[in-house]
Amino acid sequence: MLLFSTTIITLIIENNFYTKDNNHTNKSLISGTEIVEISNPEKNKEKVESPEKVEPENKSTDVEKISTTNEELEKKSSQISEKELIKIINERTEQVKNNSKSIEENVSEEVPEIVSLVLAKIISDYKLDNQNFSLESYEEKTWESTALGCPKNGMMYAQVITEGYILNVTNYGETEQYNTDSKGNYINCSEINQSNINSDFNFVKKYNLEETEKITLFTNKNNKLVSSIENKEELLSIIDSLNIEIEVKTSDKCEANYKLVFEKISSDIEMLVYCQNNPYYVEVEQSLNAGKSILSVVEKILTNMEFPGMPQ
Repeated sequence: MLLFSTTIITLIIENNFYTKDNNHTNKSLISGTEIVEISNPEKNKEKVESPEKVEPENKSTDVEKISTTNEELEKKSSQISEKELIKIINERTEQVKNNSKSIEENVSEEVPEIVSLVLAKIISDYKLDNQNFSLESYEEKTWESTALGCPKNGMMYAQVITEGYILNVTNYGETEQYNTDSKGNYINCSEINQSNINSDFNFVKKYNLEETEKITLFTNKNNKLVSSIENKEELLSIIDSLNIEIEVKTSDKCEANYKLVFEKISSDIEMLVYCQNNPYYVEVEQSLNAGKSILSVVEKILTNMEFPGMPQ
C-alpha cells in the first residue's frame, strides 16, 4: 500500500514537470518570435520605407537631367541668339516706328478748319447734295500766283506767293479738284482745266475741213435737202471763217433742226446743228455749245431763205 502510494505520487510529480516544460517551451517559442519581431523594428521600417526612398532618388536624377538640358539649351541659345537678338530688336524697333507713324497719321487726320469751311462753301455755291459729296484727300500747297495752280487761258493773275490747299473730292462718283488759299478763296480746277482744253477748239483743224469740196444742209427730221454750197470761193471763205480757236462748252443733248454736212475727199463730217431752245448747239462726237461759229455757216447757206426759229 505504501509502495503503491509512493508510485502514484511520483507519477503525478513527473506529469507536472513535463507539463511545466511544455508550457515553458511554448511560451519561449512565442516570446522568441515576438522578441525577433520587436527586436528588429528598423529592418521592418526599411522594408516599408525603402521603396519611398528610391523614388526621391529617381526624381532627383530627373531634375538633374532637366537642369542639365536647360543649361545646354541656354548655352546653345546664347550662342545662336546673338545675331537673332539684334534682328529681333531691329524688327521691334521698326514696328514701334510704324506704330508711331500710324498714330501720327491718325492724329493728323483732323481736317483743318479752313478746309471744312471751303467744302461747305462749295456745297452751297454749287447746290450740291452733301450725301454724294465727300473729301477724299487734301494737301498743303504754296503757289507763285493767285491763279492757285490752275490759270485760265487768257486771264492775268497777280504774281504773289499764295499758300493754301489742294482738295480732291468725289461728287456723285466723279473726282474733282478744288484749290483754295488760306483765306477761303477757291477755284474749281477741274472746271478750268476742261475750259482750257475747249478754249482752243478749232473745227477746221480737228476735222480737216480744209479738204471740203461741198457743204450741204439737210433737215434733221426727214433728211430733206435744204441747200448746198459748191462754189470754191464761197467754200474757202466759209472755211477761213471757221479756222479760228474758239471756246466751246459741253451742252445738254437736244433735238437738232438741221444736219450740216461737210463733204470731203476722204470722208464726210456730219454735224447736227441748231435746236429750238439752243441755236448755238453743235453735235459731232459730243454735244457742244459752239457759239456763232457754225451758226454763221448755216446763216450763210440760208441767206435768202427763211430760217425757222431764227430771230428776225
